[in-house]
Amino acid sequence: MFRLRHIMIATLALPFLGACSEPVTPPVTTLSARQAQQMVTALLNEVAAATAAAHGDPDAALVAAGGAASAAGAAAEEYSFDTSCRGGGRIHGSGDAWTLLSPNGTGTQSMNLLYTPVGCVIDAGGLELVVDGDPSLTYDWSASYTNNVRVGDILFNGRGSIRWSGDRTGSCLVDYTITIPPGGTGIMSGIMCGQDIGGPL
Repeated sequence: MFRLRHIMIATLALPFLGACSEPVTPPVTTLSARQAQQMVTALLNEVAAATAAAHGDPDAALVAAGGAASAAGAAAEEYSFDTSCRGGGRIHGSGDAWTLLSPNGTGTQSMNLLYTPVGCVIDAGGLELVVDGDPSLTYDWSASYTNNVRVGDILFNGRGSIRWSGDRTGSCLVDYTITIPPGGTGIMSGIMCGQDIGGPL
């Protein structure tokens, strides 16, 4: 149906092209790999802000950048949020976080989330995009600690389907990994909108 509709539109337009004094330039609908990466990074920042605002605890900050471990022991916590995106629209989601630490602060923390942007307005490399889940996205992360200090990389994994309008219109699948070394800059790799991506956040 998608191809048929566009073929019909193109056919109907042909008689009018000769009457135009200037060529018709079709609108750009796709995103570059970098723009797709910036779009997903902006969504993650919205999720981090929403989670921190909803729960207001140190673990929520780990969603964005990682940090010190929380109190010793084993604990599980449910997360949920439904809040406004900073540029307009909304984002909602839910998930679980786990903490497993010894008395000296050695162990792991992890989290997974299912989230859905609904008309969430973000900036993707200078493009204003209105993003919706199609239907939703997921991501999870894990981190390890020794003596309450993070060791090794924080690993994020995200996937899902999104669509957008605004300065561009389109939809695509995303499947990516973010690696954040201690004291370093996060590196994103994977597939976004059918393109290989890789580079710093």
